[in-house]
Amino acid sequence: MKENTITANPTLGFLTATKISRKLTIMDIVHYYLAHNNGSNNVDVTMWSEMNEIKNYYNECFNKVTGHYTIKEILRMCVRGLYTIGHQKRLSVDAINEAVDNIIKGKFVDHFSGKRIPLVSRGHFYRKFIDFEELYEAVKQLIGNVNGIGYVTIYDTARRIGYLLSEPIFPIAYVYLHYNKVNAAASAIYNRKLNYREPTLTFACEFKCLPSICIEDLLCIYSHVFIDVVNEYSDVDGTVKKFSKTNWRNKKLSDFWKEEDTKRENLPKNKPHRWSEFSKR
Repeated sequence: MKENTITANPTLGFLTATKISRKLTIMDIVHYYLAHNNGSNNVDVTMWSEMNEIKNYYNECFNKVTGHYTIKEILRMCVRGLYTIGHQKRLSVDAINEAVDNIIKGKFVDHFSGKRIPLVSRGHFYRKFIDFEELYEAVKQLIGNVNGIGYVTIYDTARRIGYLLSEPIFPIAYVYLHYNKVNAAASAIYNRKLNYREPTLTFACEFKCLPSICIEDLLCIYSHVFIDVVNEYSDVDGTVKKFSKTNWRNKKLSDFWKEEDTKRENLPKNKPHRWSEFSKR
């Protein structure tokens, strides 16, 4: 068999690289991301599977017979997520409760009219946002001053709330790079320090088919491909990491697939633990 071959995986519907010795490219990582992070696997918890689950609970909360959760509990899911994984574990109960109370009771200042508008009214979200940036700014006004809530949580909360709207809103014009390792991964690709919010056109050449929400998700999941943690220290805002670039451009495509497939095989066979209050009732 020739060394440079690609075999089709009918289960995934994507081309699976098995014995390709050429160097890894961004599009190779994009293909792997699309094949394994579409939310179709019942075991994996992906960005999309979590948002779909929260949306189902939100739609049910208006039905007194089948609804399991109140709007307040839905907002807790939006702020903290459903599962005890990643940076979400760092949020304190007090910070979450204060953020949820601010969203329910508070009002944000509309950029155009100057009026103060509630984000949630009688269980329904304000729907007249022009784009994700406007929603993001509204969420930032409401929970940005809560002790323990940072820009990553503001983005994640806005992203989940945007998906609950009758006409869902997603990041389109910008890719949000708040999370340290996400920003470091993007900076390693472009060999320069990037802002916390970069125009999606910055990534158009390398990531082509991906929308901005998925570019951020990919950089988060596969940040280890682009960066190494060389030092770790704490400051008043929590844990901050210093990163260095890797020689990822010299990595072979076959090695990347084997390493990632091995990690997936070693994952627990069940979904990660839910936060206790989000267990189905």
